[in-house]
Amino acid sequence: MKLAHISDLHCARTYMFNEEALKKGIERLNEENPDIVVVTGDLTDWGIREEYEYALGFLERIEAEKLIVPGNHDERTDGYRKFERHIGKRYFSKVADGIFFLGLDSADPDMDTGHMGRELIGWARKEVKKAGDRKKVVFFHHHLLPIPHTGRERNILTDAPEVIEFIMENDISLVLGGHKHVPWVWNLNGVIISHTSSFGSRRSPVGNSYNIVEISDENVAIERVYNLSGKRERITDSQNTSRR
Repeated sequence: MKLAHISDLHCARTYMFNEEALKKGIERLNEENPDIVVVTGDLTDWGIREEYEYALGFLERIEAEKLIVPGNHDERTDGYRKFERHIGKRYFSKVADGIFFLGLDSADPDMDTGHMGRELIGWARKEVKKAGDRKKVVFFHHHLLPIPHTGRERNILTDAPEVIEFIMENDISLVLGGHKHVPWVWNLNGVIISHTSSFGSRRSPVGNSYNIVEISDENVAIERVYNLSGKRERITDSQNTSRR
């Protein structure tokens, strides 16, 4: 399977929104012709109706099927209700091309910090049983582990240990996230944990980019693609994980 991973569009009518980079990124992404696009939140900046409608206008240009979960910015100002109205469920599972996808909502209304909670983790434990022997991909917005160059550490999930336990107990192959606009990959006991940069905000130290993830029975390979320049960087090839 060829999967595209984007995050942190931050669609808003402000200077910090880089519309040119977003449009070019969508153009390049469609040329990649991925089987599915995973979007790990922060579609908006303030979670208001006008921003959701603005974001939808861009998301509809992406030709592949999209799996979308909310970020902390999407749940501001009662935004979680607007997410459900404009986008869909905040957490769900889906099988696509023989791979089991589990999307989770790690955001709390009007909070920048992330938290899953006992109820959602409990739901995930039951839901993941539907995967059988399929390869499993889990995705949510916040950090599961600290990421360098993101400032003072206040970005990992408050209940990260419980989420890691769930991931390890259920043979998850790949975890996808966003949040602080810094792309990074960790290999945690064979689990690839990959964060991508911002797809549309100027608040990124490395520039706007997205990841292309190739998933096979034996391997997970990740390549970063920069929206404006088209430059490509191979990040990881399963066990041979770089730090960027």
